[in-house]
Amino acid sequence: MTVRALAGLAILNLAILGAGASVLWGVRGWRWWTEFLRFIGVAYLVGVASLTVLLTLEIVLGIPFGPATFLVSATAIAVGGVLAGVLRGRSRPGFRPPGWRLGPPSLVAAAFAAAIGLFAGFWFRWLAAAAAFGLVLLMIGAAILRARVDDERRNIMADLTLALCAAVTGVVQVLTI
Repeated sequence: MTVRALAGLAILNLAILGAGASVLWGVRGWRWWTEFLRFIGVAYLVGVASLTVLLTLEIVLGIPFGPATFLVSATAIAVGGVLAGVLRGRSRPGFRPPGWRLGPPSLVAAAFAAAIGLFAGFWFRWLAAAAAFGLVLLMIGAAILRARVDDERRNIMADLTLALCAAVTGVVQVLTI
């Protein structure tokens, strides 16, 4: 894929997220942007559903499908969501609640970041190799942590097996750079 194609894909997903976030704010609302971060996946799916329904209706009515149709539809959904929120008396969300602190990164978040790095390795092999070796360290650390708290051996073995698979993936990525 080219950089232009990746940029277009990112813009498409941001438009879907924006439309869904507007509808979600109109229907439910949120007091803080940190609260919205918990609902970002739901907002994306609301955007997908809203746009799918509207674009299908437009195709049935004979409106030609294209980038302009998509952007106008996404904008209309976003405006409708914001209008619904205003009519329901929603206030602008604050940045974060008083006393809120970002907690330490979790094992799930680290594994997710490593998975994204491996996925990005389809285009950038050096990134996949780095992610694979980072995942090796992560899984070894998880196995050590599980051993310290006397977790079941099968869980420790699962962590070590995943570390071995990631190591093999990293070696293959390095050899094919």
